[in-house]
Amino acid sequence: MTGRRLRRPADAALTAVLLSALALGLTGCGGGSADSSGGVSSAASPTPISSLRESGDTPPVPPGCTSAALPAVYREDGRHSGALSATAYSSSADVQAALLYDQYQSGLRAVFTRTAPAPRTRITGVVSCVAMHFPTTEQAARFFSSYRYLRKQAGRLARRLPIGASLGSATRSAAYLERRQSFRGYHIASTDVAEVAAQSGSTLWIASVAARQPSVSLARSLLVSMLRADARGAS
Repeated sequence: MTGRRLRRPADAALTAVLLSALALGLTGCGGGSADSSGGVSSAASPTPISSLRESGDTPPVPPGCTSAALPAVYREDGRHSGALSATAYSSSADVQAALLYDQYQSGLRAVFTRTAPAPRTRITGVVSCVAMHFPTTEQAARFFSSYRYLRKQAGRLARRLPIGASLGSATRSAAYLERRQSFRGYHIASTDVAEVAAQSGSTLWIASVAARQPSVSLARSLLVSMLRADARGAS
């Protein structure tokens, strides 16, 4: 493992697990949002990501990703939102190794859930916004290459989608529809995920929408909202 590329997964079932872990980092995540044990500690250096939102017990989240940017049916999940360590981002050893190689510094995640109407209150949708900061533009680009390589190796489980118009300050971007993803922390055994990712400078931004019929346009609008909010905060 050189950090430039992730090893080819052994089979489709393993690929599905890796993809869902990489998409939201919520598979089997019952212990909170920022697991500081092992991996790369997000507390090693202060986050340079601008415009952090923090008020009282409210966890800091990526700029521009708030309830106001989502349909009213979504509610923020503070338990899974906040600072993002390498181990919290993904349970995959390959992904963690790539993050270590590329010297992942710090990150933030915001998670929102949609529940079915009462009396059936099971979760039917999950939205995630992620901001990941690396020391240099080159290291962010290298990890983004690993991110895209994993999805390319997934074959039919991850289909690349057109990204549409320019994403503002983004220099690289990609969009995917991922099939058969599981989120054990929410008791979701199999669902689809629309995901849009972009690199801007040394930060990687990812917006994901998990549902039976996920909205790619919602994921894209969240990504644009984050990029714009970060640009305003940096100016």
